[in-house]
Amino acid sequence: MADAALGRPLTRPAEGSRADKRWAQILDAAVARFAREGFHGASMASIAEEAGMSVGQIYRHFANKEAIIAAIVERDADETAAHCASLQVEPDALVESIVTDLEAAMNGESLQGGAPLRLEVLAEAARNPRMAALVQGADARLRAAARQAFTHTLGGRADPQSIESRLDIIAMLFDGAASRSIKNPNTNTRATAEALKPLLRLLFEG
Repeated sequence: MADAALGRPLTRPAEGSRADKRWAQILDAAVARFAREGFHGASMASIAEEAGMSVGQIYRHFANKEAIIAAIVERDADETAAHCASLQVEPDALVESIVTDLEAAMNGESLQGGAPLRLEVLAEAARNPRMAALVQGADARLRAAARQAFTHTLGGRADPQSIESRLDIIAMLFDGAASRSIKNPNTNTRATAEALKPLLRLLFEG
């Protein structure tokens, strides 16, 4: 069964199955090509070449490039949501985790393919309503996982709207951090991340 808009399987193949390994192999190859050539520069043929497969094998799993992009976004969202769910809720520990993740984002490590791929995803979402809906859905899943951690950390000291606003502030920090490796590759990411600690602590004071 496939998504009519994106022509992709509704669910990932069973984890550890042969189909799942092929699925991951295709996505990893697509990430590499998209990061180097952009969504529109890369072709199904070049993705197949990168994956060491035939074009026909790619089409057995994904109907088109848009379906591959969608799967990359969903995989990243699933992995990031799982990471958010694992965060410690004690304020200082949570701040340290966020600072570590922000430093990784400034180093272009927050998404497979780095900052160039993240910016490609956002640019595509800005002009493609189906991709925009996918990105917004992924963001909603991440917010749900982060919301749970924030709510536990604040322990009832903040109302729901205040928590949503704080989530937006954190999201904006990550969105900005992802572009620093492109805008200023000489950024001292460690020092910058450390300088954010006082701000982050304020967010969790209630």
